[in-house]
Amino acid sequence: MCREWLNGWLVRNHWDVSVTQWVWQWLDWLDTHHQFMLACLVLVSSLHLLSTLTLILGTMLARRALLLPWIITDLIIIIIMVGIFISWTFLSFFVDLLIAIVFPVMAGLLLGLWIVLWRNAWRFFRAGSLGDTKLLQE
Repeated sequence: MCREWLNGWLVRNHWDVSVTQWVWQWLDWLDTHHQFMLACLVLVSSLHLLSTLTLILGTMLARRALLLPWIITDLIIIIIMVGIFISWTFLSFFVDLLIAIVFPVMAGLLLGLWIVLWRNAWRFFRAGSLGDTKLLQE
């Protein structure tokens, strides 16, 4: 169903033939390797969930070493999200004016919230390394 919708969208928006062929090659590759991609997604999500559990445990026990897995995995996710944000914001200008206005605002708010959460965990981690145990015990 998604493939048919994308085919109709590519036909309605007369893009360059090479772009259309590249999209179809990518979709064919994704279709043939969907089990591998799903397994990778489940593995990465499970690792991040495990690191989130260590973040909660480290916060409750005031053990800052347990915060590191979440800080590292979330930083990787933020870097990936910034790349996706930049590329999709650029591509949204070619689709529609409304999407070009709404998408950067909404995605920027989500990315900003994610960065603030990461920064707060980083500050909490750094406060423990500087000997400020009052912040760790609040």
